[in-house]
Amino acid sequence: MRPFSLDLRQRIVDALQSGQTRSAVAERFGVSLATVDRFAKQWREQSDLAPRPITGRPRAILKADQELLQTLITAQKDVTLESLSQALAEQTGKKISLSALQRNLVWLGYSYKKSRGLPMSETPTSGLPSWKRSPK
Repeated sequence: MRPFSLDLRQRIVDALQSGQTRSAVAERFGVSLATVDRFAKQWREQSDLAPRPITGRPRAILKADQELLQTLITAQKDVTLESLSQALAEQTGKKISLSALQRNLVWLGYSYKKSRGLPMSETPTSGLPSWKRSPK
């Protein structure tokens, strides 16, 4: 979620300083009471309304690495996460976990579904649910 603009933050604090109630300010600007309180507290304590930096770990696979990942996927027909991880490690020098790699593949729009062009599975199904099948 993106932080509120500095202009909106300033208008909220100005409205509070002009004597409007917290609930009236929240309704006027379409924010919650907690947001109004948070901006007022930040103004009282710091005299600054700049948004705090967004925390979190940086992504393991950068934009340039995502382009490399897409070329590796298109170069191989049937590719596994392990082979992609090894290929990326060889190319970039960074070891990337399988879970981070899988998240990036989802972000890029890849899925585990088979395409219609691939042959169906060789295992025949009996048509019965697994709990009704007799053991062999």
